[in-house]
Amino acid sequence: MISDYNRKEKMNLYIFKTNIASEKKGQLFLNLLPHYFKINKIKFHLEGVNGIFSIKANSLATAKVENTISNFGYSCTHQK
Repeated sequence: MISDYNRKEKMNLYIFKTNIASEKKGQLFLNLLPHYFKINKIKFHLEGVNGIFSIKANSLATAKVENTISNFGYSCTHQK
């Protein structure tokens, strides 16, 4: 899990639905996404039929997250 609890800024929680199903692929994106976005914490919930992941960040361009995941061949939809 990637996190930085030393920041004092207000964090927003962004929830995404995805077809990433394996822990191995989830770990790949845990390591990859912070290189593209300023993220404080990422958590994958891959149990059940639909995969979900959450991102805590100050602000986040959700469409860019969706496009980044899509560029790697997976679907990703921000849940508003």
